Amino acid sequence: MAELISHKFPPTSHEARCVLACFYKELHMMKEDGSFDKEATVKSFDEIKDLDAELHGKILKVIDACEAKMQVFDDPCESASSMATCVVTEMAALDQEFIENFLEKMQKIGEVCAEETHASSDDIAELIEKKGPTSHEAKCMVFCIQRKFGVMKEDGTIDKVGSVLALDPVRDADPELFKKLLTIFISCGEKATFFDDPCETGTQLMLCGRKEGESLDQEFIDEFMEKIQDIGAACAEETNASSDDIAELVSRQIPPSTHEGKCMLFCIQRNFNVMKPDGGINRAGAMVALKPLQKADPQLYQKVLKIFVTCGMRVKPVADPCDTATALTACGKTEAEAMGLDESLLA
Repeated sequence: MAELISHKFPPTSHEARCVLACFYKELHMMKEDGSFDKEATVKSFDEIKDLDAELHGKILKVIDACEAKMQVFDDPCESASSMATCVVTEMAALDQEFIENFLEKMQKIGEVCAEETHASSDDIAELIEKKGPTSHEAKCMVFCIQRKFGVMKEDGTIDKVGSVLALDPVRDADPELFKKLLTIFISCGEKATFFDDPCETGTQLMLCGRKEGESLDQEFIDEFMEKIQDIGAACAEETNASSDDIAELVSRQIPPSTHEGKCMLFCIQRNFNVMKPDGGINRAGAMVALKPLQKADPQLYQKVLKIFVTCGMRVKPVADPCDTATALTACGKTEAEAMGLDESLLA
């Protein structure tokens, strides 16, 4: 199980591969004979289309690629392992292709600018470590990079058209990141102080970008906490939860002692699209719900995703969705504690 949670594919044990087969059959992605059911797989992701068209498009690309590459064995567990390995590889490849192209471009521009500005190894190290450049050569290297990316003009002014064009590849690869970067560009463009020395202007623009990026991350956290409070208040009213029920949840007492407290958990999870109205676990909705966290804190996102995958496989829905939600929360709390996370993120 640990291999699956850590996304190690293909898993080494036959038992782990059979867990995958069971999982895919439950999701109707695999037929009983171990063959790939493309039509059912595409249909299972239909609900994502309206929630996140970009993610849905990426998933369809992966499905098409894996239909062509997947090997079918006599043992359905081996077929499931082949499918999982393909899905993980293809998803990573879509993101990795953009990252590799950007890093390659960045490296080439960096090498040219280091030579052009006579920046030392210490200057380059400062920039890599995201420290404010101290030498004039390092500041001029910043300006050189910005100029070659089309963010600044030769005369040291901001190239607004060039900035938008420079972001075009990001727009296709990651629309949310594109919006974030565009917001930073606009904000820093309005705040920019122009110096006679374009290297000073370029440095101030870079430092502004860092500060604005941190501000947007904090904005995400504030909006998330506000959303939790709004949903919590609505769910307390909907479930007739008492002040004692709310106090138990705030103090992370899981399971809650009353049915109202358990139903408040179900209401919250339903509003976050972690669970469906019928009490089923909403895997597609959870993927979409976690996406903002992926942008704000990729490392935390990976941990929370592992917890959801683990608990989504471990917890089986029961007749009362409030009990299912409680079991899901208890599992999340246990897994979070095992990872050293603050369980309030999940409980």
